[in-house]
Formats: sequence, structure tokens, C-alpha cells
Amino acid sequence: MAPVGSPRSAKRRDLGQGAQPCPTATAAGTDPAQLANTGFAIDMGDGDETFEALLRRDDVVIERIISHGHVTPLDQPHLQPHDEWVILLQGAARLLVEGQPERRLAMGEHMLIAADARHWVTFTSPSEATVWLAVHLMRAGG
Repeated sequence: MAPVGSPRSAKRRDLGQGAQPCPTATAAGTDPAQLANTGFAIDMGDGDETFEALLRRDDVVIERIISHGHVTPLDQPHLQPHDEWVILLQGAARLLVEGQPERRLAMGEHMLIAADARHWVTFTSPSEATVWLAVHLMRAGG
């Protein structure tokens, strides 16, 4: 299946360990240093796809990805040396992992992408932000 939409540029922001929680994310009796806001009120911005590192450790990276009709070009599959677990927090998407049928994801649905599996995002909604939470399970020494 040919991708829907068109690839666009991407921005990366590292919120990492120095990130400050949004005041609306705190709750009574909760230490704000332990709480951050993954945010559903997403600014459509300038149309760039955004990758925000929320937590970075030797063995795990957690990032929020905001897509606006972005797809992976057929000749540029994603390929990484570690497992990646993704959950869709908002919007709609389709993913294709080599050797498997294309998978549709709706809000709250998740999947594990195995290490070294070529994969493509074949659809994200062009009319609303698609918000992903991605957990990269890094291999020891990698």
C-alpha cells in the first residue's frame, strides 16, 4: 500500500531530566518533581513532526512524538537496534512492519516493534495531531 500524505521535516526537543512539569499537571499532595504532563492540548505548530525526549536513561528512552499527516517514505524505513513499544495517545495512525499486515492504531492502542524490524508509518491524521508515546528499550551496551 502506498503511503497516504507526505513526509515532512522533523524537530527534536530533549525535555530529559531537566524538564519542568506543567503547573496544570500537578495534583494536591503530589511532588511536582515526580510528575510531568504528556499533554493532550497540542499546538499544531508549523507542521513539523516533533520528537520530545521525556526521559533518557542508559536502558530506556521515553519520547512523545507529535505527527501531523506524516508518513515514512517507502525508501526510508525506520530501523533500530532495540525494541520500541508505542501507544497512541491521540489521533489515528497506521503502521507497517515488514512481513506483517498493516496495523491500524486508534487512541489507547499499542504495539511492540521488535529490534531490527523494518517499519513504516503509513498514515497519521492530517486534520488533527497524532500523539504517540514511544518507549525505546535499549540493549545493554547499545
